[in-house]
Amino acid sequence: DDRSRRVQRALERMGEPCRTLLLLYYWERLSMAEIAANLGFANAEVAKAKKYQCKEQLRSLVTEADHD
Repeated sequence: DDRSRRVQRALERMGEPCRTLLLLYYWERLSMAEIAANLGFANAEVAKAKKYQCKEQLRSLVTEADHD
């Protein structure tokens, strides 16, 4: 649907490591510990904090696309 396309476009516009982090979490269903290991974060808590920041960035990009 249209919302899915907007999310996909927003993901494509995101930089690293946000794009990879969100894909690993939501599509690959990896744990925060696994994501931390894959992306070189100190621990799962750092990965969790970064995921929150990335989700906010994604939300902002999708909202921005809604207004275009």
